[in-house]
Amino acid sequence: MESKNVLVLGGASPSSIGEAICYRLGYLGHSVSSPTAEYLNVLDEESGHMLEAITDCQPDAVVYSVGVNELEWSWALTRESFDRIMSTNVWGFINVLKALQTTGNSYSVLAITSDAARRPMRTSMAYCASKAALDQVIRVASRELAMEGWRINGLAPGKVEGTAMTRYVDERVLQIRGWTKERAEEYELQSSPIRRKLWTTEIAAAACDILLSDSIAWTGDIITVNGGR
Repeated sequence: MESKNVLVLGGASPSSIGEAICYRLGYLGHSVSSPTAEYLNVLDEESGHMLEAITDCQPDAVVYSVGVNELEWSWALTRESFDRIMSTNVWGFINVLKALQTTGNSYSVLAITSDAARRPMRTSMAYCASKAALDQVIRVASRELAMEGWRINGLAPGKVEGTAMTRYVDERVLQIRGWTKERAEEYELQSSPIRRKLWTTEIAAAACDILLSDSIAWTGDIITVNGGR
């Protein structure tokens, strides 16, 4: 396979899906650029760092592995929290697509979404809604840009071991539901046929398969990897 330049947004976060994707791409012989969140804020439309990163990397492919979650019961959800989640999980991706379109080039783009887009989860109303919206953004963008040679897809994992978001969710669940750690772990195991969380390496392998495919027909798809949940 010909070596590609890949821009991975969210790859600088330790123990993240994005970091695992960077390692996988490097192992496969591809060149990877992953700016820090401090340098490149995906919501910033004024700094010019987005275009600088694109210009410096000259990417053939782009990964959007940026996301936030804030667990809360629906009756306690605030507009501020909802807006934060929707902005990062949805508008950030749109902002990246807009910047890429200014170059006049075509790209393979992969967004890390979530199986929460179709699995309603208590205390995650805003997060589930944001991932459902992101899935539709992916599908719409793929239809708009397919004739220009773009491929835009989504990868929807379930819960992934060791990431910052999973650590936050595991801790917050105990607080918000009043569960013991043992009860939470048993609930988690019962919901998964493989009886464990996913690994970042498993998600990275699937991500690279999708991102690096040469098939123009593979676009507008949301691929779920969640251990059969």
